[in-house]
Amino acid sequence: MSTTTLGAIPVGGIVRIEVNNILQEFIVVHRGRPSALYDEGFNNGIVVMQRNIVEIRRFNDGADNNNYWLSNIRVWSHSIYLNQITQVVRDNIKQVRIPVRTGSGNSHTVSSGSNGMPASVFFLSMYEVGFDATYSVDMLQNPDGTRFSYFLPGLSIEARERRGTNQAYWTRTPRTPPTQIFNAVWTIRPDGSAGHLGANASMGSGVRPVFVLPPTLLVLANGTVTINTAPTTPPFISVPSVITGGTTINISWGESTDAEDNLAGYRLERSTTGGSTWQQIYEGADTNTNDYVGHGIYSVMYRVRAFDTEGLQSGFRTSNQIIVYNPVINTPPSTPGVIIIPEEIHGGTEIQISWGLSTDAENNLAGYRLYKSTDGGTTWYNVYDGPELSTTSFIFFGTESVIFRVRAYDTEGLNSGYRTSDQVFVINIHPSHENFREANITEIRIFENPEDTANSKYDVALPITVPGAIVGLDEYLDIFLTSKGLI
Repeated sequence: MSTTTLGAIPVGGIVRIEVNNILQEFIVVHRGRPSALYDEGFNNGIVVMQRNIVEIRRFNDGADNNNYWLSNIRVWSHSIYLNQITQVVRDNIKQVRIPVRTGSGNSHTVSSGSNGMPASVFFLSMYEVGFDATYSVDMLQNPDGTRFSYFLPGLSIEARERRGTNQAYWTRTPRTPPTQIFNAVWTIRPDGSAGHLGANASMGSGVRPVFVLPPTLLVLANGTVTINTAPTTPPFISVPSVITGGTTINISWGESTDAEDNLAGYRLERSTTGGSTWQQIYEGADTNTNDYVGHGIYSVMYRVRAFDTEGLQSGFRTSNQIIVYNPVINTPPSTPGVIIIPEEIHGGTEIQISWGLSTDAENNLAGYRLYKSTDGGTTWYNVYDGPELSTTSFIFFGTESVIFRVRAYDTEGLNSGYRTSDQVFVINIHPSHENFREANITEIRIFENPEDTANSKYDVALPITVPGAIVGLDEYLDIFLTSKGLI
């Protein structure tokens, strides 16, 4: 079995306790307080009985007296035997009061409850191993105990097997014949039946000590009962010597050991206040974990300790304080506040677009990029890239609509969000001969229109604003030459 608590061992279970430097087997014979005949010291207690006899002893050396209070074996159990029990168990034996016949001879008076006999180590009574007043006329008529749950009543094979052991052993119950005084004591034979011997019988009988332990004691995998001890402190803790804010680091530590083999895991804590306050960031069985150190944290320290299945914890192993390196983190500029374009736009004219100033937390604003769409926002053309807050754009004749959008960018290439204008539908008026005559046009400019991907034709521009004055080259030349009387 794995390490567990004594309280988890069932009645009838076997545990091992060191007595006189030798591991001896003990049977769990009862759990808790058997009845009101016992004091409250039995509450939550685990009653264990040595599986085999310890040695052969007289009930009373040189005194023909069956009074357990005054018996030699009681003195022996509280002195020699008690001191032979390993200290880690001895120090945890519960002090209880047990029901015991008062006096000697054939007296039937029993002291019980809070008036019972105080005991650290004791021997079972006939009632506790499953006999009662009906067994014999020589039985104590006032019960000096209640049957412990491991034992069965009567003389069935199983009942006798549970009582019996390698040799006969004493009970603490006197034999009390009704018509004579006979200082004898009941014994349990090896086959589990009952017999009796004189209190000072020279042959003596075996002794099987009994005591009560708390349920919190540990039982190791080999059955040994012991106390729980804390794990050892982890031998080291390793933290990176250089830590950058905004990164994840790995912390590792050495393995702890545990004498009871019930190490459960580790708890890791972090301090960002130089050790004045701590926060647990990990609990588990691993000997390393990751931790995210946020940007802006000034310093970190870590400490780790082990814990076992019973909640005992080791001391802390603490790292040095590490100052965190926090580089400046670049952030995008803010989106330009506004974008302004004319509410009325004519084809063949140049318009002005302006926008609001962006800000940049790191002071590295580099400029703006302006884009134009003539198909309702499906495709966009970059028409400006620079630090200014305004520029111009030529609107070609025949353009159905225009939309502009602008965003800022910084020296590290981060972009703001877009600020987008409303869609404005372009006014396109066909030129007439009269337009050109009145305008007194004397020159033209011819260039390729990159937005006219469908026809790839050349467009012309006039040096003055004439509504609707931009047309295809052939048509323009025809109108222009006609207006000058050249054709």
